[in-house]
Formats: sequence, structure tokens, C-alpha cells
Amino acid sequence: MPASSHDGRATAIRIYSSAVRAAPAEDVTARACPSFHRFKADPSRSRPPLARPRHVTMSFDPFNRLLDLIEFEGLSDDDALTGLSEPNAFFHRLVHEGLVTWVDQAVRRYRDVFLADMVAIGARDVVAVRPWVHQVPPSDASSRTHELCVWGRAYTYRSSSRLVRELRVPVTGSTEDRLRSDAEKSTMAYVVAMGSLIDNASFDRQRGRYLGGMPFPVLPPDPHIAGTTPPDLVRVLEVSCTDGAVAPLFQGSVETAEAYFAEHGRTAIRDLFRSTARRPGYDCLECKERKVCDRLPRYGGMLGISDVSRPRRVYTATTGRYHDECAAQEHFRTLRLPVDDVRETPSAVRQGNAVHAWLQRLHDRVPRRPCTTDDLPEDPRHWTGGSWRLEGAEAENAAAMLASHLEVCPYLGLAPEAPAHTERVIAADDPHCDTLVIAHADLVYRRSGSWNYREVKTTSLKRITDGDLLLSRYQQTALAILLYEAGAIPLGPLSAVELEILTPHGPDLRILDPRSPALREEARRTVRPWAAAWHADAAHLANPGPACRRCPYHQWCPSAEAGEEVKK
Repeated sequence: MPASSHDGRATAIRIYSSAVRAAPAEDVTARACPSFHRFKADPSRSRPPLARPRHVTMSFDPFNRLLDLIEFEGLSDDDALTGLSEPNAFFHRLVHEGLVTWVDQAVRRYRDVFLADMVAIGARDVVAVRPWVHQVPPSDASSRTHELCVWGRAYTYRSSSRLVRELRVPVTGSTEDRLRSDAEKSTMAYVVAMGSLIDNASFDRQRGRYLGGMPFPVLPPDPHIAGTTPPDLVRVLEVSCTDGAVAPLFQGSVETAEAYFAEHGRTAIRDLFRSTARRPGYDCLECKERKVCDRLPRYGGMLGISDVSRPRRVYTATTGRYHDECAAQEHFRTLRLPVDDVRETPSAVRQGNAVHAWLQRLHDRVPRRPCTTDDLPEDPRHWTGGSWRLEGAEAENAAAMLASHLEVCPYLGLAPEAPAHTERVIAADDPHCDTLVIAHADLVYRRSGSWNYREVKTTSLKRITDGDLLLSRYQQTALAILLYEAGAIPLGPLSAVELEILTPHGPDLRILDPRSPALREEARRTVRPWAAAWHADAAHLANPGPACRRCPYHQWCPSAEAGEEVKK
């Protein structure tokens, strides 16, 4: 969003329903930063300049463009989809061949489901409209207009004798992948029920000013303009572009939507703007205040790259690993394209995920206490860790890994009140390459006044022989050492990076000293080549070969077919 060039008091506070997902400030385990959403909602705060990426980086950008052609410009589905034959001319920015494949399928599936639903409910006078916005005018000369907004595809139609407003929220994966809070759902329902349509003609004449924060121009109720008159029924649906499943998020009258919002949404929005808490993490990627935030550590040269011409992005150990194997695979992961579950989660991954989820639940208990035999699965041949159900030999193998953990549990000898956080996101900024560096710690905890970083890995191997390859094999540990050096994790006299390797035959606990100059230098040598190759890549080309057979994005990659045929 461009910086506003006028008085901040003349701009609106613009809040999208997705912002209501932000966790409360007191939830120290959450990934969202409350202040980020407060800054984002205020267009009078300018955003630091960003390099423009060559490729489309939001999977729904071309998806929505094609639907706009169909729903607003009158093209047939087939004619609109022909734009994918020359996507790089059609979308102004480069569209990766894998994204083209996904968009083609996603648009077809969305349209098939939508048209079938309209027939099933006997909808008449179906009209696509732009999503509604609900405006709350300023209460006095010193306050500002507040706008509640939603994202998705909006429609109005008649079903039976009722006038319906409907918002469809497309998602790339399954409708079961995301749990939306009542606060978010009630805000969406309220905006659809109470909102007004934007006057597109006025908006287009002064697009820059409105995107800069001037309150949107809206249309008054008019029975001759679809979508402007109050509805009898409000529907909010989530639609999977993978399997076509439709999940209802809200259905009811305007009055029901108002009551739902009053109970869950209104307070959540107020809390969002009352909080001044700042929590480093993924929100730092696009935050308007990141350059002056005193909570985001900065370590110029952390990745050994001096180049700010590339778009600002996030680097993690997973980023480096995926890109090293195949640049296209990493690009698809960044786009959040749906994965092939069979390829994504083979047996070893399922066991590892179940073990991690089981340990996280145990380590989150209050008061804190070490894991014991009483905490192991009651039936080792049939148990569930988080959402991962294991059976038979697979379950027994993973249960033996859990048993191995007991003798190296980080809570052994730890005071019950000692600070500890599972699945903690740790972030630092490298301004020399405008990159946000992030690690996901399985556990960070404080012992004897010093913070420790625990990484848990699982393997079925009887003997682990990594030797000098420890940091390169487990790059999370190398990144953790650099994050200590950056100050993202407080460095105490007894701080350690702990690598806990669990096997069915026993544990292997490696203790690394983040204060060691030699270890820091080894961490740099490990991380920097992978980060440099990823940072310099602007093409995201596929690397066809044996890896295609286990790639979770295989279905979207036209080059993968050639790679497998070559192998044959």
C-alpha cells in the first residue's frame, strides 16, 4: 500500500477480518504480533520501500484475475483460461509454470462447485460483486473513519423469496487445514451483513488516494444496483480449490450476524488496537515499523550476502534445504500450493510428526515436570500424536523413540516455574540482504539463568555417524547458533544448542556451545552457501531428477514429468 500523502487524520483505519486472527498480547507462544496488525491498518504509516519481485508471489493473484474476467467482464470460462497460455504477458509479472498448472485447475474447480451450488439451492438473479466494506464514521474531529473489510469472492442472489449476500473464501488446500476463530468468522459475517459496496467508478478516478488511506467511496442502497440493499440472509463459506469441499463459516440473518459480532468480534478488534506488544516473527517481513522496532534483532552480514536489490523474503533452514534440492520446489512452498500428502508425509515423517506433537503436549503442561513412563502411549501399537494417527509396527517404532526421550528430557532437574516455550518462532533481520531469518525451536527454556535451544530429531537408524557433518545435516542447529550471535536468543554463560536425536534404540543428545568462535565460524560456513544460492535465484527453475519421485508438489510441476521419464 503506498504511503499516504495527506494528513493522517483524513485517512481511515482499515481492518481486514484476517487481522482478527492475531493472538492476544499475553499469549507469548503465539506467532502473530499484535502491533503489526495495528500498524498495517493505519495507511498514514508509510511502508519501507520494497524491491518488486519478478514472479507472482501470491497464488491467488492470477486466480482472482481470471475470475474477474469471467464474473465482471463477461468472458466465458474457456476464453478466460486461454490467458494462461501466455501468462507472462497476461499477468504483467512472470507466472511460474507450476503456478499456471495450479491456477488452471483451481479456477475450473471453483467455478464447477459454485455453479453446482447455485443450481442446488435454486438461486436466481445471481450477480458477482466486489466484497463489501463496513464504515464507521468518526465520532469527533480528532477521530478517524474505521473500515472493516473482507477478502474473497462476493455474490448476491435470490433463493426462494429471500435476498442473499454470500462471501466465498477460497483456500489452496483443504478446508480442514485452518481453524478460524469466532472473532474472525463473526467479523466476516458482520461486514457481509452490514457493509456497503465500493463505488468503483469513483475509486478508479482517484485510485492512489483511496489506496493511500482515504475512506473508500461507497454506494447508497439502491434496489436497482445489486448488492447495495440489505439482505435477508447472510452466508460465508470457505471453498477448497483442491477438492472442491465447501465449509460453512456462517449462515443466518442480519440480526444474527450482528449478535455474533457483538459477542466475539467487537472486543477482539478493540483488543487489537489496545495492545502495544511487539513479538518478532513472520509479521516482521512486511511490518511498516520494522526498521525502528526495538524487539527485532539485527545482524548485518548474518547470511554473508550484500545485496538489497532482491525482494524481501524469509529464510529458514527448510528454505535452504528445499532450494538446494530443487528451486521450483521451494517456490511452490512459498506460494503455499497444495501438497501431495503421500509424498509429503512418508512413514518416517509421520512418526517424527507424531513424536513431536506428543512431546509438545507434555512439555506444555503446567506445572512443568519431566516426562516419565506414565506419559508414554498406553497402547504402543495404536496411538495418536496431535493429528497423526499411528498403527502397528509404525506406532511401536515411534513409541520406542518417545521412551528414549525420558532419559534426556530437558525438564529433568528443572524448576517447575522455569520459563519454557514450545514451538517458539525466533527471528532476526539481516539488513545487508533485506532478509528475515527465522528458526522454529522445538523448545527454548531457561536453566540456571541461561536460555537453551532444544531441537528434536527422530530416526530409525541404530547408529548415527554424522561426525563433522553435524551442522550441515541438521542446519537448524547452525542457524540457531547464528541467532544466538544475533541476539535473537539471549546468550548466557551456560546457554547451549541441544540436538536431541531419538531412535528406537536410545537417545543421542549433542550439546553445542553457541559462545564458541570456532563453532560460530562453522555455522557461517554451513548456512551461507545455501542462503546465497537461494537469495540470488530469480528463475525458480525445476531440477528434474530422482527427487521428483518424492516431491510433494509433483502434480503442479510440468518439468517433473520429464525428469521421471529420463530416469526410466
